Formats: sequence, structure tokens, C-alpha cells
Amino acid sequence: MELDESGADIIEIGVPFSDPVADGPVVEEASRRALSDGVSLRGILEELIERKGLIQAGVVLMGYLNPFLQYGYEKLARDAARGGVHGFIVPDLPYEEAGPLREALKKEGIALIPPGGPQHQRGAHGAVRQRGRGLRVRGVGHGHHRRAQ
Repeated sequence: MELDESGADIIEIGVPFSDPVADGPVVEEASRRALSDGVSLRGILEELIERKGLIQAGVVLMGYLNPFLQYGYEKLARDAARGGVHGFIVPDLPYEEAGPLREALKKEGIALIPPGGPQHQRGAHGAVRQRGRGLRVRGVGHGHHRRAQ
């Protein structure tokens, strides 16, 4: 809530995962601690549902595909919409395989925010830009923070 009160435009909430391969040691340790403290995707969504309307900033969830897949795309999209989520960033979901999640989120008015960085193939960039709905993540490399553009 402090970030929101300080005037943040977007708040990215990281969904912890047991094997965060695209992140560095700091995020790995944060994920490990969060999981050991019982933080889960379900818990995050429940908190957001309880606080819906209290947060002025856009809320984006960032996490690995596995927890979203296990939760179920349709249920994820419905619960995320109930919680006021504006978008998802899924760094390990290849653009070519993102259709089912993108469609489930789209039904609820939620963006699947595609990554865009040095590791992305040039040919996919045009399609990625078209599907990003005005938001794109710019990655600077393995284990670094990303910034919305």
C-alpha cells in the first residue's frame, strides 16, 4: 500500500516459484523465503480481492508459468479480474505458446504483457508489440530487474 500511496503508476507483484531460473540470487532467495512463509498465488489473489478498489496504481502479477498453469487459466483470469489485476508478465512463456493464457486473460480485460529484450527473436517483435496492449517489459539480461515501457 505504501507504493500506491507514494504515487506509483504500476505495482508489480512477484508470484514466488520454487525454481526461478530466469532470476538472479536475490529474487531466488526472496522466492524461497516467500514460499517458506506460505505465500502462494491463491493467497496473493485473495489479498487483492479483499483490497480491490483501495489500490489506485495498476497491478501486474509477474511469475513463472507453472503456478498459473496449475491454477487454471480461466480461474486465474476470473480471480485476477476480481482482484483488480491489470496484467501478467510470464517470462518463461514463449510468445508462440501464449495463446491460451492470452485469450483467457483477454476475456476478463487483462493484458498479457510480453517481454521484449535482447533475447527475443527479431521476427516475433512486430507480433509481440501488436499483442502487448500498450505495455511491454524491457529486459536488460539474465537476473536483472525489468522496467515497464
